[in-house]
Amino acid sequence: MKLTEQDVLCLTNNEKRKAVLAAWRDWPVWADVPEIGLTVHRLDLPGGGAFTACWYAGDDFFPGGGTKNANRPCFHLIGHDGKLAHGSQGESVLLEQLQQIRTELVKRIRKRG
Repeated sequence: MKLTEQDVLCLTNNEKRKAVLAAWRDWPVWADVPEIGLTVHRLDLPGGGAFTACWYAGDDFFPGGGTKNANRPCFHLIGHDGKLAHGSQGESVLLEQLQQIRTELVKRIRKRG
């Protein structure tokens, strides 16, 4: 699964960008290591970078017997050079990355137009 430039241009606010991260379970499985219960999902970005979301089986946590999972995956950012950027990243870093990609796309479109 890859976010296209058009997909990124539609991410006009943080709510929409958060929805991309919230859908991490829908990203394709990039690696699966059943021996340790690890699944890594990957979302490719325009320009060659990617996000990954790592999840260990059993990490679900439903406080107070509720239905909302309180745990989040461990997110990572893969740079345009294909290398992991600084290990685990908070969701805010990924949101900023989506905003930065969108800003660069808008600038490029304005230059052409």
